[in-house]
Amino acid sequence: MIINKFNAVNPNTNKIYIANRGSDTLYVMDGSTDKIERTISLGSRSAYNINVNSITNMVYSISHDPNKIYVIDGSTDKIVVAVRFNIHPANSGGVICDNKEYPTNTYLYVAYGTKCKARPYKDFEFSSWIENEP
Repeated sequence: MIINKFNAVNPNTNKIYIANRGSDTLYVMDGSTDKIERTISLGSRSAYNINVNSITNMVYSISHDPNKIYVIDGSTDKIVVAVRFNIHPANSGGVICDNKEYPTNTYLYVAYGTKCKARPYKDFEFSSWIENEP
């Protein structure tokens, strides 16, 4: 298989990510069987410039739609978002996403659509929550 800007290999998982040009999907092929394991729906026009970061096991793809970059967790093949929860003062609370507590004031990846909630610690109260829109 020729590797170009429309496909990439994840050496950690031996998966090949292939842009389904002309549609809103990305194919995930098992490199040992050459069979399509999964189709990832991107929800926008076709993807290209697929790249794999073998250190973080993240797959990146740019869309033909302006200002859209998709980040895919290479271990789950699900679209994730990078978020940072800043809580001030630093020890005033925590963030819980799908019943799991995450560290604050650091970047982390959570699955797209994950519901997160800020939880104040004893003697603190949160008065607002700001979401950054793309």
